[in-house]
Amino acid sequence: MKSKILKIKRLFEKFKKANSHGNSKPLVIILYEYIKFKLTAPVIADQYFSKYLFIKGVRNYNDYLLGTKLFEKSYKINNENYFPALFDKYNFSLYFRQKGLNALETFAHNERSVFFSKNKISILHNPDEFFNFLRNLKDGGIKADKFIIKKTRDSWGGKNIFKIDLNNDINSIKEVYEKISQSSYIIQRLIVQHQGMSAVNPYSVNTLRFTTYNNKKEIRLLPTLLRSASEETFIDNISSGGGYVGLDDASGTLKEKYYTSIDHGKGEIYSKHPQTNILFKGHKIPFFKESKKLALDAAHAIPEATIVGWDIAVEESGPVLIEGNIYPDLLILEVLANGAKNDPVFMELIEEIRKL
Repeated sequence: MKSKILKIKRLFEKFKKANSHGNSKPLVIILYEYIKFKLTAPVIADQYFSKYLFIKGVRNYNDYLLGTKLFEKSYKINNENYFPALFDKYNFSLYFRQKGLNALETFAHNERSVFFSKNKISILHNPDEFFNFLRNLKDGGIKADKFIIKKTRDSWGGKNIFKIDLNNDINSIKEVYEKISQSSYIIQRLIVQHQGMSAVNPYSVNTLRFTTYNNKKEIRLLPTLLRSASEETFIDNISSGGGYVGLDDASGTLKEKYYTSIDHGKGEIYSKHPQTNILFKGHKIPFFKESKKLALDAAHAIPEATIVGWDIAVEESGPVLIEGNIYPDLLILEVLANGAKNDPVFMELIEEIRKL
């Protein structure tokens, strides 16, 4: 009973957000279309809000194929035997750097209160020892005093990520230590992004997401996007309230629309960044070709994986591979494709998913 009430409440919130959208159809039309699809085409009803089908002028409902059931089925497309090279962030950094790719280096990692750095193992007992451990990383030749600490496994949506500045965040050391000493985390330097990326939103590291699909004959790309926080936060994940904008693959420039999730955000679509007011359309992404090559090289380095979402940051010196996602969000990629039927690579992938 409680789950049904929760579902109704969530559906009501979606209607409310859709109705308040600046470019939505009249509420009576939204209600009519949703009920009609619920009765005649449940897969379209399932996608009605997440794919922004309530926006004025949208009529290509049948082009959208990836409903919840098919999306969940896509989780089975990758071979689990090879997950540890991608799913475990420590292994990821080690493996792809070993392959000669510019993956972000992991300086240290821990298993509860046992911390590993290079060939040294340290057992830490309190926040002061943790602070000294971080300070010794810097004194040991690491040119960084700002670190990102994130969970080694089972992390998603920007959860369990901490930013530490050794010069300013002394008071937060206790809280971070108490959290990470209960699990497994990796410690990496904080990315300093290229000015062209910072112009979009200087508060978050705005990352490129290249999603590769390996059909065992060739590796191709699904729609590429840029993720950016919509507010003053360093986390750009869409499920944490951020948004995404598509890229023109030929020119390496941003497209016009920046989407925020109707499930995790306002469900609005912007032509300018809500925080910085920068116009998205035509904004040039630095090192785009190099970033694209890095993603394809990473995909070739693990051909056993069918589909991976590669997160890449861009610094002044070029692109840096952050991580590879074995469960990339295909739903938002279909939004950027304007329906899977309009993207031949997407259609081939969906046919493979249907056969699972």
